[in-house]
Amino acid sequence: MLLQIFQHLLKRSNINPALVEDICVGNVNETGVPYKARAASLAAGFPNTTSVYSTNRFCSSGLVAIHNIANQIVAGSIDIGIAAGIEMMSINVDKQGATFSEVITALNQDAADCQMVMGQTSENVGHDFNVMREKQDRYAAESFQRAERAQKAGLFDEEIVPIITKWKDPKTGEEKEVTVTRDDGIRYGTTYEALSKIRPAFTQWGDKSTGGNSSQVTDGAAAVLLMKRSTAEKLGQPILAKFVGAAVAGLAPRSVHLHRTPLIST
Repeated sequence: MLLQIFQHLLKRSNINPALVEDICVGNVNETGVPYKARAASLAAGFPNTTSVYSTNRFCSSGLVAIHNIANQIVAGSIDIGIAAGIEMMSINVDKQGATFSEVITALNQDAADCQMVMGQTSENVGHDFNVMREKQDRYAAESFQRAERAQKAGLFDEEIVPIITKWKDPKTGEEKEVTVTRDDGIRYGTTYEALSKIRPAFTQWGDKSTGGNSSQVTDGAAAVLLMKRSTAEKLGQPILAKFVGAAVAGLAPRSVHLHRTPLIST
């Protein structure tokens, strides 16, 4: 999937791959990412002078990649770079949580809380901030409905490229090649009434998070070509967005994982 993303980026931008100095790939669960990302870049047509590395900050790994490459450009370390993100949840299931030495967990409650899985922290957030099940279901329904309208209107078409992959029929086991051209996690016709009937997913910790109002588990990849405005104008590259800045803030591990949000104007 990353190979195809790189190929589409080169085709769409028509950039000389030799001008790209560094590629940062955000990923959480894949093993051997630096090797695979490097191989994918070379197979896509980037020369061996283009360096590649990976980064991981859980859900915001792809955003961290953007921040890292942007900072390198601002600092003058590179002129042109690519920030990417990829996750193959279908073959790399997130085991969630970790187990630490009792020496660590005994010293600090926050350290011990780092062993919590995301389903547990989700319920903690709902409890700590008084976010009721109904509010989550109503927001989820509205989110699905907005996404459905946007997809049907073609608002995502320009930012999505076709990906060729293999699909196995769950009933027959037959495997065939398919081309994915749109996000398939958007559930058409989703309503609050339907979501409210779904059983809670983590009853050992609470009753608010369900398979209907939580994030989907899916595969996906994306890439962004970054450079200074002056460089883009010199190369005749269209300017689609401007990186403004980014910041990091930490919270108690029992409540939420760390996230980073870059400010991008379009």
